[in-house]
Amino acid sequence: MSSTSISTLQEIAVMKATVLLCNDKEINQWSKFVPDTIAEWSNLLNSKISKLFLPDILHEKILAVASRVCLFIGKLDAVHNKICRPCHCQCLNGILQRNLFRTSDGLFDEIKTVKVLVGDQRIDLAFRFALASEYMMENCMRGLWKQMENDTKLTFSEGNWPANQKIATYLMLLQELHNVRGPFFSSWKKIREECEFNNVQHLLLSLKDREKSFVHETNYFNRKRKYK
Repeated sequence: MSSTSISTLQEIAVMKATVLLCNDKEINQWSKFVPDTIAEWSNLLNSKISKLFLPDILHEKILAVASRVCLFIGKLDAVHNKICRPCHCQCLNGILQRNLFRTSDGLFDEIKTVKVLVGDQRIDLAFRFALASEYMMENCMRGLWKQMENDTKLTFSEGNWPANQKIATYLMLLQELHNVRGPFFSSWKKIREECEFNNVQHLLLSLKDREKSFVHETNYFNRKRKYK
């Protein structure tokens, strides 16, 4: 259920208080580095919520939701910084607050929220692709990939990206270079298995060599066609 259709005043209050907490400068800094199991993180949130002077039941509910949402926003910043750094992500201004989804028990539904953000065309295309890649949403990745400029595509096969994401983008580049139709070369499950059981660096170098070879072949045949 979307935050725009929450049925009770209590749930509206919880989400609004959560957004306010996530905008707090101190919490925003901590959320980039601290997992929710660390006592200092919980103490910080407790301290901030206590200043709102809420009933205990509401205090505890906000604590549970805010912890997840604040860490989620920190994760969004981290994904965004891989594309454009250093900066606090502005892509979600006015969008995230209206698209925080909750589970049936009133807690934050991270996956459903990400799916909605990835499909929101108001958000930067490269950021949506990075987000889909971070959460291994293969179908979304393929659709977004087709919409991106070539220069943008190349940035996802280089730089500060996890190995399994680099492998996935290499595979899509190779597929595109060969005009291969049909299903994606390898599922995310298989890619993760390759990363776990094989030498990831060797796999990346192998893919890179194949990519260079295909680019060279494509350029060669294009030149031949041009001068015929």
